[in-house]
Amino acid sequence: MSFFKPPESTYVRAAASSHLHCFRHEGATYEPKAPSRLGGFFAREKKHNEAKVRLVDLLAAEGDWLIYEYDFGDSWEHEIRVEKLVPVGAGGARKAICLAGERACPPEDCGGQPGYDHLLKVMANRKHPEYRDMLDWLGERFDPEAFDLARVDAELNKLKV
Repeated sequence: MSFFKPPESTYVRAAASSHLHCFRHEGATYEPKAPSRLGGFFAREKKHNEAKVRLVDLLAAEGDWLIYEYDFGDSWEHEIRVEKLVPVGAGGARKAICLAGERACPPEDCGGQPGYDHLLKVMANRKHPEYRDMLDWLGERFDPEAFDLARVDAELNKLKV
């Protein structure tokens, strides 16, 4: 995923996340503030409250990157890298945009990479004994090759920037 340079008011946070998540950058972890009795999710790493860190502080130059881990049970890791910084024109709004992408996001709670691989195997064969159950669980047909750039940009546009 590539972004315009985020403005100063952009904070590191997962939008509408219902799962535990964190950002890792240069030996530090940025995560939702946990009650002090719980500590952090990664005890050996230096931890920060993600609500107090701006993306621009971490991803300020082309080539800068961080790791975003989503859903600790399924353990989805994403590398987010700044590929290009584009100057904002006079009066233009700064925003994060996706320049390109491939394939659909795996469905929520599908069991991480092993579960997703199984889902793809089952859904590729209408005669598979689990096909109907998997289709019912999905609630709709799932096209793993689909990528909707407009939808991704619409979601990014919801971020406070």
